Amino acid sequence: MPSGGVHPITHVIQAADLFRYQRRVFIAPPWREIFVTDAERKQDFAEAHATYEAMVTVYADLGYELVSLPLAPVAERVRFVRARMWRIND
Repeated sequence: MPSGGVHPITHVIQAADLFRYQRRVFIAPPWREIFVTDAERKQDFAEAHATYEAMVTVYADLGYELVSLPLAPVAERVRFVRARMWRIND
């Protein structure tokens, strides 16, 4: 179990394993400076970080290639993803 106490739900793990689209997964690390809670985002930062760690663990264990998004403005993130979407080896 990842260090925040969040344990991936079995059906989430099964879904990530069964419904594969691409081997490469872009993942957004928690970013304290822009983190907010609202009606849709109910987790506090510690929970969000634990969820991120659980996702990293599950995807890595299933053999996905994880690519972390940079902690940068949206436009830069878009350029980053577009530049790496179809590359075989980075």
